[in-house]
Amino acid sequence: MSLNARIKEARLSKGLTQEQLGKLIGVAKTTVAGYEKNREPDAYTIGAIIDALDVDANYLFQDEMRELQSNSFSIPEIDIIKKYRALDEYGKSTIDLMLDREYERSKHSNRNEEIAEELSPSTGPQLTEEDEKELELIRQEMLAEKRGRTSSASTSAKDA
Repeated sequence: MSLNARIKEARLSKGLTQEQLGKLIGVAKTTVAGYEKNREPDAYTIGAIIDALDVDANYLFQDEMRELQSNSFSIPEIDIIKKYRALDEYGKSTIDLMLDREYERSKHSNRNEEIAEELSPSTGPQLTEEDEKELELIRQEMLAEKRGRTSSASTSAKDA
């Protein structure tokens, strides 16, 4: 059962209408309806829902917690997460762009995996010429940004 279904179940077990719950948590009836269908409430609203319905957060999130617990991470995956979190917004957006492209490429590649295995043994991922050009542009932008930070830092040091 999803968070949305558990909110509805808890509301009904308390004998409240969507409008009544909405008044208790400070949102419109239509917003409560959204929470019960497919919309995720923010953290503040979840707290208000927990208080209004007198339920435990574990009750609302039990399926999500099971899913998280079943997904254990390897040490290299944990290292990647730590590195990603240390990046600035530009670095994160660059990684997101590359990850999205690789994910799409892999999805396409996986669909054709059986055919590819019949044709030849795998030699690893091959980037298209367009991908190579885009990757080079990203590298150049990152170098230019790094040089900009370095030169502004050295200029600040000279000014001091």
